[in-house]
Amino acid sequence: MPWLVHHSAFLIDACRVGEDGRTPYERRKGKRFIRPLPEIGECIWYMRPQSVGKDKLDTRWENGVFAGVREESGELHVLIEKGAIKVRSFSRRPEEERWIQEEFATIQWLP
Repeated sequence: MPWLVHHSAFLIDACRVGEDGRTPYERRKGKRFIRPLPEIGECIWYMRPQSVGKDKLDTRWENGVFAGVREESGELHVLIEKGAIKVRSFSRRPEEERWIQEEFATIQWLP
């Protein structure tokens, strides 16, 4: 699972505070990484890419499984039944719906 190692390295880069009170991400970019992230493997709702202004009566939010974050752009990797996609907007589900084994079992792809 190389994507899991990449995500772990990103979390260390963005969250581990050094002796100077700053993270490696903050030292390199000059600002903090403030985007909230779900836990790896957590079931989330994501906004379908390129859905703005199309099919306005249909919902734009779909189910997926969080698989990591792309450091360069801040996009999230989300696993769905058809494959892995990159999204910008997500929402966390209620506590009792975050770890659904049946939904996680339908995923057959890697980011």
